[in-house]
Amino acid sequence: MIQSILFASDLGVLSAYSLAYVEQLAKPFNSKITLLHVVPPVDALAAAVVQSRCSDQAKVEVLQASHIVGLLDNIREQTFERLAADDFGLEFTQLLDDIVIVAGPPAKTIIEQAAEREADVIVMGNCSDADPATTALGSVTNKVLQLARIPVFVVPLHFTSPWLSSGAFAPVDNP
Repeated sequence: MIQSILFASDLGVLSAYSLAYVEQLAKPFNSKITLLHVVPPVDALAAAVVQSRCSDQAKVEVLQASHIVGLLDNIREQTFERLAADDFGLEFTQLLDDIVIVAGPPAKTIIEQAAEREADVIVMGNCSDADPATTALGSVTNKVLQLARIPVFVVPLHFTSPWLSSGAFAPVDNP
């Protein structure tokens, strides 16, 4: 029985397509879903550029841990608002247990979160929005498949999905 599903998403436009599969997998078992979005950490090169090229105020704002946590919280709130709008007719939010937005190496963090949350299955797309036409399996999905100790359900993502017109994960214009 599947009691807990970890849905790893890049929150891109193609993620809406995966939501239908996650919901259909969860419904028969009344499974709880954790939506996970992993933000890659600021790497050494980016930190060096900020240190050498930015004002002191920008350094504080960009490199300060509390700023990053605030940014992650903001992403979490916006994601919940979009899902709560239920624009594409799914009952996803009724099954949603948590939205987790964390910084870290994506594949490793997905595996760690699955273990921490005692997930029975990981669901993720086959690649990011970057270039699904030329990428059969993205690097993060490939690595998760290699490292996972639980089943991984991979959803093939395509721009022709009927759910894409809903804009569920489309960027929000902030006035």
